[in-house]
Amino acid sequence: MDMLTPLTPIVIKAPRTNWGTASIGFAENISLRIGNPTAEPTIHVCLIRPLVLGRAVGDDPDVHINLEAYEATQKGVSRQHASLTLVAKIVMLTDLESVNGTFLNGQRLSPNQHYIVRNGDEIRLGQLLIYIYL
Repeated sequence: MDMLTPLTPIVIKAPRTNWGTASIGFAENISLRIGNPTAEPTIHVCLIRPLVLGRAVGDDPDVHINLEAYEATQKGVSRQHASLTLVAKIVMLTDLESVNGTFLNGQRLSPNQHYIVRNGDEIRLGQLLIYIYL
């Protein structure tokens, strides 16, 4: 570059997080669809407390959303695989040290870390797909 070439300023904008699609009110229902985004039946849950997703045989008080009816064992879902929690009106997903991993929109989650979940996100527990709607 020489002294005659005009300088062009470069404007860099900081990334902006859209919190609106991750926020729900206290005691509002969320919907889970297993397998594909239009699957029926839809599981409706309320996040008034953390909910554990996993598989259970019989009445297991440690698993709040039992996915055994969706071939959870064959698809690699752990007994206590992941949890959904409401933190300051934001829905969070946490891997509970599962054997086959928890994925959010294709990205593997680190165990015991909270990740923001947004409306329409794809959650994968092992090989079991779940779509979440806030």
